[in-house]
Amino acid sequence: MRFAEVTLAAPAARLAELDEFYAGTLGLSRTGHGAGWYEVGETRLRFEAAPGEPFYHFALLVPGDRFDAAHAWAAERVELAGGVFDFDAWDARACYLHDPAGSIVELIALRGIAESGADGPFAGGELAGVSELGLVGDPRSLLEPLASELAI
Repeated sequence: MRFAEVTLAAPAARLAELDEFYAGTLGLSRTGHGAGWYEVGETRLRFEAAPGEPFYHFALLVPGDRFDAAHAWAAERVELAGGVFDFDAWDARACYLHDPAGSIVELIALRGIAESGADGPFAGGELAGVSELGLVGDPRSLLEPLASELAI
């Protein structure tokens, strides 16, 4: 899936930490749209203050030929959650980390997708976009508001 723009809710108290994480630690460029907006390849990613402690699972697309460099880059900057995961059915490799809001951020590289031919150290500006987005939570409690709204 390709996303042009993604807006995620985040605890208001974590917005400054999220900015330091995405712009500072990961080196994503801030867009000209104001605070909380970042460029991730073809995707504009935004964090917006919301009540509670919302968090997500989303994937940032690594060029298919740059996973090893991206994995080393991430490991130098953050604590990774687990090792490298191989998805044979997708011909993909991934690793995971958490952001300051508790979201599960996946770095995934699919062979043949967004390959750049680059070599050397990886940089956050090489990320090609957001490629997956999921809600994390109890399915029943996530479904209840939708069911009542849709009269299911």
